[in-house]
Amino acid sequence: IAPIEKTSSVFYFIPSSLPPLHLSEGQKSKLTQTCEPLVLLFKNKMIPQGLFLALAVALMGKENAPKMFLDSSVQQLRYAIHLDCDDMNGSVVLVDSYDWLELYYTGLPGNHCRKLLQ
Repeated sequence: IAPIEKTSSVFYFIPSSLPPLHLSEGQKSKLTQTCEPLVLLFKNKMIPQGLFLALAVALMGKENAPKMFLDSSVQQLRYAIHLDCDDMNGSVVLVDSYDWLELYYTGLPGNHCRKLLQ
């Protein structure tokens, strides 16, 4: 659970309550127009349970830059969460692909992967 900023009232984001849908291959191909995704793969080829949703909440709760918040212009899905990032002039899309996590950046190309990894 993460508080949603940029609102006058207090709202909370509960990612496990989102519709349990995945992005289609067509939707993913639109995300790769800027750059290929950063892929997080684990040795045993399994994502630890709860990591995807915990990562989304942690990125929204970061105190230091880049500051991320929910992108209200797109429908949020349980397995694809769109986060706006003013500091990077773009959006970050987290995708749970069962065997790995994908991190897409939809802004202008630059050295943003390093910022995301920090």
